[in-house]
Amino acid sequence: MKILIVEDEIPAQRLLVQYINQLRPAWEIDDCLQSVEETIEYFQNGHEPDLVFVDVQLTDGLSFEAIDKIQHDVPLIFVTAFDEYAVRAFQVNGLDYILKPLDINELEKGVEKFEQSQIVVDRGLFQDFLVDFQQRKKAYRKRLLLNQVDGIEVLMVEDVALFSVEDRQVYAHTFMGKVFKVDFRLDKLEEDLDPELFFRVNRQQMIHVEAIKKLEPYFSGKWVVKTNLKEVAPLVIPKDKVVKIKQWLDR
Repeated sequence: MKILIVEDEIPAQRLLVQYINQLRPAWEIDDCLQSVEETIEYFQNGHEPDLVFVDVQLTDGLSFEAIDKIQHDVPLIFVTAFDEYAVRAFQVNGLDYILKPLDINELEKGVEKFEQSQIVVDRGLFQDFLVDFQQRKKAYRKRLLLNQVDGIEVLMVEDVALFSVEDRQVYAHTFMGKVFKVDFRLDKLEEDLDPELFFRVNRQQMIHVEAIKKLEPYFSGKWVVKTNLKEVAPLVIPKDKVVKIKQWLDR
């Protein structure tokens, strides 16, 4: 069984490879691609994988752009942080639609669907697909418990404009200008918070969509985020995330 992975985030690639190897050790990972362009070229060169695990948002656009061009009937399992593309995914031969953070049990369900050849496009299955998808939508964290000297304070996630890391300590900056220490790693917060609301700008910062005032070009392909926060300097966006944040905002 030949498998193709199309995922622009290296940690997500590695986790997917790890889970596939655990679930189906005999399967062969043919390639791991990161962009629309690479995916189109892969199929144009005559490769014919049996199954593709694919993210929606890639480094240079949406994976649907590649799918529309290659016109290949290979089954697709979507693994993504965004839930609004579920219907379109089903329409382009999507077998399953798994929301990040990736769970090995959900991945196994998708693998079993593939093995049972349950790609049947009819109205009944389409409704079953949507119901199953809605039931599996991730419940994102809404509150953070903050350890204080005199007890525990509850911070509502909706009040947080920015998370930042300084000297290995994570801080939550609220829209009201308050700053709190948070006992979570930024990677963990990225997994637990709604990707519709928060974007990981760089290794040290993750911002709420409503805290963004504007984007401006910087240098060497980098951009900066100007925020609505008075005492926060512009956030530097690495070159490889510029396209992604523009796509994230343009929805």
